[in-house]
Amino acid sequence: MNQDNRTMSLFITSLSLSLGILFSPLTMALDSTVNDDIAESDVELGKGWWIGAALGIGVMDDLEWSSISKQINLLKLDAGYDFNRYWGLYSAYDYSYNYTETAFHNIQLGAQGRYPLTENLSVFGRAGIGYLFNNTQQPETKADISQSNFVITSGIGLEYRLSNAVTTRLAYEYTPGIEMANTELGSNSQFVGLNQLYWGLTYKFGQPRAQQVEIREVEVIKKVEIIKEVETTRQLPGATRADYLLPFELAKAVLSEYVRFSLREIADFMQDNPDISADITSRTDDSGSDAFNAKLSTQRAKAVTDYLINLGVDKHRLFVRSVSNSQPLTGVPAIERSVEINFR
Repeated sequence: MNQDNRTMSLFITSLSLSLGILFSPLTMALDSTVNDDIAESDVELGKGWWIGAALGIGVMDDLEWSSISKQINLLKLDAGYDFNRYWGLYSAYDYSYNYTETAFHNIQLGAQGRYPLTENLSVFGRAGIGYLFNNTQQPETKADISQSNFVITSGIGLEYRLSNAVTTRLAYEYTPGIEMANTELGSNSQFVGLNQLYWGLTYKFGQPRAQQVEIREVEVIKKVEIIKEVETTRQLPGATRADYLLPFELAKAVLSEYVRFSLREIADFMQDNPDISADITSRTDDSGSDAFNAKLSTQRAKAVTDYLINLGVDKHRLFVRSVSNSQPLTGVPAIERSVEINFR
C-alpha cells in the first residue's frame, strides 16, 4: 500500500469514528423524548461555555527528501459551547514545533459529541475544519508548509469528570492533507498526515459547586426521610386544608413516582372541591449559582403545574411562586429541594 492510500485509510477510519460519536447523542436525544423521567435540569447540568488546555506529542508522515526528526511537540488551547451534555461546538488553536525544525499553527472550528459510558466517563468525538500555516522558514531544509493550507481534522478520546465543572481528557486527532514542498530540490508538493496524542483539562462555567455523583448517594436516604415526614404531617383529602412538600433530587426537575402519586391525589381533591385553590412554592438548596438555582426553581414549578393541568386542574386555580433559595424552610438542603403546595 503506497503512502497516499495509507493516509486516506487513516483519515477515513478516524473520521468515521468521530462522526459516529458525534451523531450518536442525536439518537439518544430522540429516544429521550418518549421518556417522561428525563429532567430539563439534567440537560442544563451539562450546558454552557467551557475552556481547555492540553499538551501532547505528534508524528507526521515521512518526507521523501528529509531525514530530520518527525516528532512534534504540541500545545492545544480550545474553547466551546455545549448545548447539552451530549453535543456542542468547539474552536481550537494548536501550536506545534519540531517538525523539520519548523513551527506551525492550526486554527480549528467544528462540532463535538459525547456518549456516556458511566456516570463520570464519556467517549467523545470531534470533526472540524482548520487553517494551518507556518511562520518559520529553514534555509537548511528549504521545507515549508503552504500558507493557504485548509485542512480537515477529526479526533476521538476519553473524558473523565472530576467535578461538575472540571474534566480531564485523553484524545487522539488526525489531520491529513498538509502540503509540504522542497524549493531547493524543485520537487513537487508532498501531502502528509499528522497524528497527535494529547492530555489536558477543561473547565465549564456555570455548573453547581457540589459533585453530583457523591450527593446522589446520600439523596436516596434523605428523600425517604422527607416522604415519611410529609406522610405523617399532611392531612387526608377531603379536609379543608392540606399541606404537601414534594421532594426533588439534586439539580433535577424530575417528578418521582411519589410526587406523581401526590399530584394525582391533589388533582382529585381539587376537582372534588372546585372552590379551593392551591399556592405552589418552588425552592432549591444553595449548592448552585444564583442563575442556575433560579432557572431550576422555575423548572420544578413548571413540572408540577403542568402535571396538575394535564390531570384536569384549571390553571387559574394555581398560584405559582418560584423563590429559589431566597426563602428557605429549614436550611436542610434535602428539604429545600422541594415544591410546597398549600390549599386555600
